[in-house]
Amino acid sequence: MDRNRAEEIIHRVLSLSDADETEVLLSTSQDDLTRFSGNVITQNVARSTDRLTVKVHLGRRLGRASTDRLDEDSLKRVVATAKLVASQQKEDPSLLPLPPPFTFSGTAAWFPLTAAYGPEERANAISRLVREGEKYGATAAGIFNTASGTMALGNSRGLFGYHRETRAVFSATVEADGASGWAEEVHRDVALVNEARVIETAIEKALAARHPGAIEPGEYAVVLEPAAVCDFLMFMAWESFGGLNYLEGRSFMSGKLGQKVMGDNVTIVDDAYSAHNPGLPFDYEGSPRQRLILVKEGLARGVAHDRLTAARAGIRSTGHSLPQPNTVGPLPLNLILEPGEATLEEMIAATPRGILVTHFHYTNVQDPIKLILTGMTRDGTFLIEEGRVTRPLLNLRFTDSAVAAFNRIEMISRDQVTSEAFFGGSFVAPALKISRFHFTSVSEF
Repeated sequence: MDRNRAEEIIHRVLSLSDADETEVLLSTSQDDLTRFSGNVITQNVARSTDRLTVKVHLGRRLGRASTDRLDEDSLKRVVATAKLVASQQKEDPSLLPLPPPFTFSGTAAWFPLTAAYGPEERANAISRLVREGEKYGATAAGIFNTASGTMALGNSRGLFGYHRETRAVFSATVEADGASGWAEEVHRDVALVNEARVIETAIEKALAARHPGAIEPGEYAVVLEPAAVCDFLMFMAWESFGGLNYLEGRSFMSGKLGQKVMGDNVTIVDDAYSAHNPGLPFDYEGSPRQRLILVKEGLARGVAHDRLTAARAGIRSTGHSLPQPNTVGPLPLNLILEPGEATLEEMIAATPRGILVTHFHYTNVQDPIKLILTGMTRDGTFLIEEGRVTRPLLNLRFTDSAVAAFNRIEMISRDQVTSEAFFGGSFVAPALKISRFHFTSVSEF
C-alpha cells in the first residue's frame, strides 16, 4: 500500500471517531514462502494481509479494536467497537495523552526486486541446492522467503508516519549420512542473498559433520559463528535491554548504568538506521526511533524506553515502544554487536583446544537476571585442536550466563552477519572467540 492510500484510510478513520483522542495503526504485508524437504518443494504459499487497529481514549479509559477489512462499514464498526471497549474499562491514572507530530528520518529498508521476487526465482535457488547436494548423496530442507510490508501510524493530534520494508531469507539444512549442516542469509535486498554461498556452506558443513564423536562435558574455549551469537543478543533484547525490565529490577543492567557489565571489547547498539539491518524509523507510539548505545566498551550506557517507562525514569522516550497497551514494555529489536578485527580463521588458529559452534537450537532462559541460557548446538559442532578443526562432535548442551560469556570474549571478527531471531527481531553479530564456555551434557546425535 502506498503512502497516499494509507494516509487516506487513516484520515477517514480519524474522521469517524468522536473520542477524546484516537490513534490508527495500519499495516499491510505480502509474505511469499517456498518450503522444501527431502529434496522436493513441499509448500509454496503467498499471503496478503491488511490490519487496521484503532485505539481511543475516553478520558482516562482506553479501548482498542482491530479489523482486517478496509471497507467503509468495517471502518465504522471498528471505531464503534474501540469506543465500546473503552467505555467498559476502569480509569487508568498512568494513561498518557497521544503524542504530537514528529519529524521522522527514513530508512533504506525497501527494495523493489525483493518485493517482486517470484516463486520461480526461489525454486531455481532450491533446485541448485538439491542438485549440488545429490552429488554427495545428501538431502536438503529449508525455506526461501521473500516478504514486503508497510506500516502507517496516525492520530487525532496530527501525527502521521509511514514506513515500508522488504526482507529475504534463504535458509538451508543439508543432511548427509546422518549428519547435518546449515547456512542462512537474511537481507532486505534479495540481490544481496548469496545463494551459492548458502548452498556451499550447508553442504560442506554436513559433509564435515559426518561420523561425530563424543567429548566430555565441561568448560571449553569456544568459537561461536554469528548465528550462535545472535541467540545471545535476542535474549539480551527481550530480558535485559528493555526499560520496563530495567525499572522493575529484572535486568542485569538494573542499577548499573555507568558501571562495567561486559568486557572492554564489547559495544552493543540498537540502530534502525544501520545499512546492515534497517528498521522502523518510529515506534508504535509515533516516537522517533533513536540510535541507542546500550553497552559501550563494557560499560552499561542505556536501555530502551517507550513514553510510559521514560516518564517513570524522568527522561524522554528512545522510540522503542511496542503496540500499546502491552505487558512487555519497550524492546530494542535492531541490536548490533560492533565488530572487531579478526577473521574466523584467525580465531580458530588462536585456539589450542576448543569447540566451533555453527548455531544453537531451542535456546531458552534459566535465570533472566543473570541471563543464564541453555540450549543445544546444532548442524555442525567441531573440535579445535592446536589451531585446527580436527573432527566433528556430537551435539552438546550449554548452560552459561550470556553476560559472563561476554566478559570472556578474547577475539571478535570484523565480518558481521544479520540473523533473524526466533522470538522476533533481527540482529547483527560478528563471530566470537570466548575463553571459557560451559557445556553440561552431550547428546546421542
